[in-house]
Amino acid sequence: MSRVFSLFILSLVFSVFAAGQDLGSGNKLFGGDDKKPAAPVKVKPRKAPVKKAAAPKKAPAAAKRSLQKQASPSKAAAAKRTSRKETADPSAAAKVASSSPKQVIIDPAAHKRPDLIKKPASNEKAADKRPSRSNDERTRTADAKADPVKAREMIADGDKALDGRKFAFAEDRFRKALAASPDNTDAELKLSRVLSFPVPAADLGGRYEESEKLARSVISKDPSNAAAYDRLGVALEMRGLISTDTEGAYKRAIALDPNYAPAYAHLARLRNKQGIRTESSSLYTKAAEHASSANDLVSVAEVMQSDQRFADSMPLLNKAVALEPRNAAANALLGRAQLVAGDNASAERSLKRGRDLDPDSFYISTMLFGLYIRQGNNSGAESVLDSISRSAYGFEREALAGQFEQLGDAYGKSGRNTDALRIYKRALTFDPARESVLIKLRRK
Repeated sequence: MSRVFSLFILSLVFSVFAAGQDLGSGNKLFGGDDKKPAAPVKVKPRKAPVKKAAAPKKAPAAAKRSLQKQASPSKAAAAKRTSRKETADPSAAAKVASSSPKQVIIDPAAHKRPDLIKKPASNEKAADKRPSRSNDERTRTADAKADPVKAREMIADGDKALDGRKFAFAEDRFRKALAASPDNTDAELKLSRVLSFPVPAADLGGRYEESEKLARSVISKDPSNAAAYDRLGVALEMRGLISTDTEGAYKRAIALDPNYAPAYAHLARLRNKQGIRTESSSLYTKAAEHASSANDLVSVAEVMQSDQRFADSMPLLNKAVALEPRNAAANALLGRAQLVAGDNASAERSLKRGRDLDPDSFYISTMLFGLYIRQGNNSGAESVLDSISRSAYGFEREALAGQFEQLGDAYGKSGRNTDALRIYKRALTFDPARESVLIKLRRK
């Protein structure tokens, strides 16, 4: 009986448990099998951190690309593995960048400009240890090498040559004076004057530029030197510069020495080039008034002739010859003025006198040669060339070749072809590569 009762109780409990399971499944009170997330999980604030955390993942990618460009392939692979382990922390990219090797930037221009590459400090220290010479030491060395006695001798020879207008020889003497005494302002100034003459040299432009540099050198050492400012103005003018700088140099020379006649003459010539005729004439008058010595008179007259004022130069040259009858340049320039005036007889006498006073003057002989060619006196012209050919110096030799060619042409025009051929051959002894003469010889 008791066993039956126990079985009854057990069946009753089982049925009640089964009914509870069905009730819970149907009403979903106990969760059931469908475990969908609760409503709060779908709320946007819970998703926001996911989106914010995802954004910084781009930073490691940028860092990775930068590293791949800067580092070698092996380093780029290591950087890639490192980026996989990173979190969404925004500072991760900075950590990776800071841990990468320091980038060395080389200026591309350094390959073309070695001076842009910084030298090692050891080299700089070595350079600092090299002995240097002070300005005083260099000056003492120059003074030790200077030979003032020889310089004075060369200047004296140059002055004589310049008086006879032997420009090539005068240039040589003044250059040797400077070699003997590099800081000699007198030699610098006189060489500047020689180089400013329009001689028959190949590189006149270079000569004028050197003349300017020499004048400026003297001014830097002696700012109160009126002649140096005058030479500066001449050099600038010969270079074709008729600007305010040229005018200012002449005016400065006059301000420093109101009695310096050549500066008035040079400023007068400049004013004529500028078209200011009235002032030009007035300045020429002042130049003549301030010219007291024979050399000053010759200098002013020579400037006048360069400005085609031959008639105005004649009174000054006559005065110079009266003061110094043996002044070769004064006689020669007087003969030139007489030649332009058409007084050939007087011109020949003056030019011959000038040549007799200085037989080696290429300048004077050239004027006499021109007179004989104009007169048709070919034998007289050849005699002049024979005389000057023995002393032609420097650039004068090439000019002499041109004069022999001119004489050969004159002989040819007069029908003396044998003499023309002979003279052409002589021209080649002074300028063997003279093309015009070579062509004429092939035609003969």
